[in-house]
Amino acid sequence: MRFVHIADMHFDAPFVVLNSRTNLGEIRRMEQRKALKKVINYIKENNIKYLFIAGDLYENEHIRKTTIEYINNLFKEIPNTKIFISPGNHDPYLNNSFYNTFAWTKNVIIFSPNMQIYEGEEVDVYGFAFTDFYCKGNAVLINYVESMKDSVVVGLRCLLFCRKLVKRENIVKENLIKNHNMFWKNEFRQFIYEFRRFRKFCNKYAII
Repeated sequence: MRFVHIADMHFDAPFVVLNSRTNLGEIRRMEQRKALKKVINYIKENNIKYLFIAGDLYENEHIRKTTIEYINNLFKEIPNTKIFISPGNHDPYLNNSFYNTFAWTKNVIIFSPNMQIYEGEEVDVYGFAFTDFYCKGNAVLINYVESMKDSVVVGLRCLLFCRKLVKRENIVKENLIKNHNMFWKNEFRQFIYEFRRFRKFCNKYAII
């Protein structure tokens, strides 16, 4: 299975410091568009079946409809690619957000606040969304970890959510647990165990 994973594009970010230096802020915003265009071209050239966007695609307070239309038009260029979006804390799933009010192209799947699952031929994709500019609690994530404890993985499971909860190798730093109360320590240890078990499975069978 082949996929492309991106996060933290932050479309239409204000770039306050850059804007104080002539027109650098607008230049940077145009560069963001070019970056996503390169991703889409790569997907087209390599026939990638899945695009995962794990949070903060845009800045909710500053995003323009024209930018959303630009993004959606790019997504239309890869109709055979399933695009999964997990809204993050900069673009949370709100009643009046573009995730709710805009008519996205058919191949876009936007996760809601409750854990959802997409069952595909090659992979089952789980995901959920932030509903605020700060994640209040972690019950959904912990319930997923609990469901994994005694399960037998057949094929591949992918869990998609904003990186604010999990960061690469070390997952979440100790001070994030203490200062932001995202995980209790025992839950955090359990999540690390499950994540490492999943990585060993992937390495064993050369999945990723």
